[in-house]
Amino acid sequence: MNGLRSIKLPPSAVHAEKLGWFRFGRLGERVVLTTDTGAWHALEPDAFSSFVAGELAEDGEEYAALLRKGFVRDGFDVELHAIDVRRTKRFLDLGTTHHRIHLSTAESILSIAQAKSIVDHIFTNHGETLTISLIQGPKPPDIGLISFIRDFADEKNQYEHRQLVYELHSSLEGLDDALIDHLVDKQIQVCALYDGSQDIHDAQRHLRGAATHKVARERIQAIGRAADKAGLSSDAYSTFAEVQVGSSAVGAVDSILSGLAEAGIRDFRVRPILEGEQALSPRDCQVFFGELLRALDAQSGKVESMREVQLDALMARIRSGDLAEHLLMSTPRSTGYNARSYGPDGNIFPSCSALTLHEQGDPIFLLGNVASVSAEDVGNHPTIRSLMIASLTDCLPGYQHLWSAPYISVDPISEYRTTGDIFPKMPTSTTHRASQAMVEAVFLHLMDAADAE
Repeated sequence: MNGLRSIKLPPSAVHAEKLGWFRFGRLGERVVLTTDTGAWHALEPDAFSSFVAGELAEDGEEYAALLRKGFVRDGFDVELHAIDVRRTKRFLDLGTTHHRIHLSTAESILSIAQAKSIVDHIFTNHGETLTISLIQGPKPPDIGLISFIRDFADEKNQYEHRQLVYELHSSLEGLDDALIDHLVDKQIQVCALYDGSQDIHDAQRHLRGAATHKVARERIQAIGRAADKAGLSSDAYSTFAEVQVGSSAVGAVDSILSGLAEAGIRDFRVRPILEGEQALSPRDCQVFFGELLRALDAQSGKVESMREVQLDALMARIRSGDLAEHLLMSTPRSTGYNARSYGPDGNIFPSCSALTLHEQGDPIFLLGNVASVSAEDVGNHPTIRSLMIASLTDCLPGYQHLWSAPYISVDPISEYRTTGDIFPKMPTSTTHRASQAMVEAVFLHLMDAADAE
């Protein structure tokens, strides 16, 4: 048996008293440094070693940038830093702003009476802005029910003067011309399940009950024609697409974007498939988002240029430190900070995936029913508190030192679905790895763009 051997490594030189607090990690050929406010800086490895050792030239541009961004203790403005942190966490004070009402499920259909109770409950939440999203479900949407919800919410808002936003999340099955005209007239934006490329869309539409590519494209184009007829520009009214991407999407970005453009889609959100045979691997996820960023950059400046809302929001977050939009794996919407989902029976959940779990026989995330609990009761529910704790990346093992922590989010409900534990584990969390891949793709894209200047 070979004897044990020990190797002594020289300790790295660190001049801690000169450094601000930051996270760091290797990305590509560089070391990325980040702060809680979203400030970041990329250094060559040798320059990073010099910086932490206190040997980086203080009269150079690199040091000046690090000083300005808060990585250097000398001259660090604690009050300004605190203001920036509060700004990035402001969603915690906004209240429950996003409400998703399921019009039907496999078991039931929303009634007018139950819809009234749900809207009544929604208006007991505080918040200057309320987004009411109507989720189609397996049954065709009912124009009478949709009209009632919109009109009743407007009536309740007559004296409160909140900003109301209405959406219909739809497979596009059963959207006849009369309903489309009504949606346009009432300014209810359609969020369509549409994957752009015909081959990709039709191969995976069964995963979420989407219409065929032919039907979906024709209905989206019909919505565009109705908006034109009503005199609405694409800025005032347009269809938004939820684009599902799996392993077959790698290398097919141009086909996906072309299909979206042909249907008249400008804004869309990508949702990676993370389970099953068509799941994207973390590597493929990074490759896909890198391809997508380059393709969207090529359209920049065009009159009808397209926008992937997560990437757009993430780049705004990286550039300014401001959380401009809820991201794909965003904890605010997925864990109940700012969102609720309502079943046709009035049951309340922190997300639609939690509602699905309940339908499958697991009621762990049920928060109550609109008939028996108040918005305050739901906000103080122990399940909401647990989900919040499970989504605090500053405290989760491994995440508190992760360089991407200011830009990344976790979804405890997704973790529960796959592992039975709401607390995500970095090595095994598919949601984390997909989110990390997206963040890395954006940073690499921005660094490449900076090098090209």
